[in-house]
Amino acid sequence: MARVTTALSLQQIIPDNQLNEWEHEELIEQLAAYDAQLERAVLEQIAVIWPVSHALCFAFLGQLHNGLHCLEPKELAAWVKGILHVYEADGLRAARLYMSDVENNFLCRLRGESGLAFAGAQGRLVPYIRGLSGRSLQLEPSASVATDTSTIFLPRDVSFYRDHTGNFQVYKLLATYQWGFISQDLYCQNQLRSASIHIPGDGQQGTEGDRDDILARFFNTFANQQLAQDIYHLLQTLRVSVFLQQEYPGLMRDLKPFFALLLKKRPDIHQLIGVSYLLEKIRQWLLGQLSGDKVSELGVHPHLRTIVDAAWSGQAGNGDIFMVTRSFYDAYCRDDTAYEQLPPLLFQGEFRPREAHRARLVRRESNRQKFIEALAAILPPQATAEKAAESENEPQPLAANVVENGANITPAGHDTMNKAEPDQQPAEEPRFICLDDEHLVLPEELRELAREIEEDLGSLPSFYISSAS
Repeated sequence: MARVTTALSLQQIIPDNQLNEWEHEELIEQLAAYDAQLERAVLEQIAVIWPVSHALCFAFLGQLHNGLHCLEPKELAAWVKGILHVYEADGLRAARLYMSDVENNFLCRLRGESGLAFAGAQGRLVPYIRGLSGRSLQLEPSASVATDTSTIFLPRDVSFYRDHTGNFQVYKLLATYQWGFISQDLYCQNQLRSASIHIPGDGQQGTEGDRDDILARFFNTFANQQLAQDIYHLLQTLRVSVFLQQEYPGLMRDLKPFFALLLKKRPDIHQLIGVSYLLEKIRQWLLGQLSGDKVSELGVHPHLRTIVDAAWSGQAGNGDIFMVTRSFYDAYCRDDTAYEQLPPLLFQGEFRPREAHRARLVRRESNRQKFIEALAAILPPQATAEKAAESENEPQPLAANVVENGANITPAGHDTMNKAEPDQQPAEEPRFICLDDEHLVLPEELRELAREIEEDLGSLPSFYISSAS
């Protein structure tokens, strides 16, 4: 009888023809499990959300179990108001992230506990992250943590702690992790590192312009690209976590209580199945390692342990992560049709390969123009326009550091008469231009530009120099 009453109440809000049969049955079952007061409160909120977005309503119902651990029925309306505000401002994914942490995103504000706004942290975060990275990285507020390799996006406010000091430490951790992803080349933008990566099944399809988008080529080999991206991003997070523990042990040690707090807020793993269960198991295992609690084990999955060990070894490169991503997918995901994407770990943030590739192309063009203008300003008068025109008419291989008119870039530590070696390490900086047997010392800004260009393209294109002369 109770199910019939529930079904009739639901039908007044959502006509039967707007739900699949299985969606209708699951929703009736969920509502019927509540007492009368809670069922009525949930139906009232469904009536508010459903006309706005069906997907948002299903996301709300999926998060409701966790939300009710913290909320009273009378607080649901205010929570939904916050959900809708985030959804209208930043979309469905941001609303999912908002719902996934009821305590910090809703209850802290409801209790009047003040957090730390991005604007209040930005003045200290910008010099911190630029000093750490040696780059002019931008910081911007966003609904979720992420980076496109030119900008690091951080939450608009952090309220995990009641004091600003603790919340600023969280901001530092989030920014440092995103820098770690850039430094360790999450998006495979360092051509010197990525050129040798083998991608099984990749035919280098597409135009000439997107052949260096290695991640797009890699994910195109998977039937479920979103799932492959989630696996890759999580395994890279393990790899970057090891890097940060080695490079910034003080920060990682100080934030152990924060990692433990995040672990307590993760979903109940026993409610998950299939690959969703395995990925969440890895997330909780990682939080256990970072917090020092190590309460979560990988269980009876020897192949999963092998995959995690490869990413956690401290020796893995991007090629290794490609291999274990493929290994994980082939072992656990080929027949999994029930994959439920869960929110990433807060410090992990969102994975944005398309935005990162666009930022790379914008940076490439900007660096080209800056290099040509800066080099033109220091070339001697005898590098005439006539000689430049002659050189431009000759073949100019993109991969050569030696230009046809006799100019070449020589890296630091190399004999200035030698050509750049093909196995040049990313850390080497070009110091000289050899033009008609004259050595021109590169200013620091030009050296840095040359280094960035060589990381991106594998070498400094000869026409960059001929264009300047």
